[in-house]
Amino acid sequence: ILNPEKEGHLVPSSVWTTFAGMRSSNDAILDNYLNNNTLLPIKHMCIFGGVVSSVMEQTSDNPNNFSSTQAGHNLGMKLPLSSNTVVCATFTQLHGSSSQDNIPGKSHSHMLLGTVAAFKNWRALSLRSSISYAEESHVMKHQFSKKDITRGSWKNQGFRSTVGLSYAYPKGIRCLKITPFVDL
Repeated sequence: ILNPEKEGHLVPSSVWTTFAGMRSSNDAILDNYLNNNTLLPIKHMCIFGGVVSSVMEQTSDNPNNFSSTQAGHNLGMKLPLSSNTVVCATFTQLHGSSSQDNIPGKSHSHMLLGTVAAFKNWRALSLRSSISYAEESHVMKHQFSKKDITRGSWKNQGFRSTVGLSYAYPKGIRCLKITPFVDL
């Protein structure tokens, strides 16, 4: 039996907001680690935070023209286990809205997300891995006329993991990298 709250065009489209939020949060931790570790090697535990946002829109050629906007913040910590091994953990909270041109109304969302990442360097070879879990709650309210109001709510859950190696070639130049990555 289908749950009547999970019917409609915005429900399958809202899965994209979950993936976009997870990607923006994961990119924030990777950018923070890579930028700060390149400039100043991480020798002590540190706490970091920042703003996270993502915007996703379909092309105007599509009649549905789905769009999603999310913004929020993250708070994390970096813990160096050795001079070439760092473990990071973050907690992210995002608020967003989704809409489609052919549907009169919006879906508002609230996402909580946790990420754990590990980084290991061996001279020119680097290993990066991460795993994330997200839970996103959506609330939708459409007013088709003064009397007809449709309400619905649903949750999306998502997992994301990344494992990859990069090799700097030649060894002394870190900006040239061969990077095969597997996203699960």
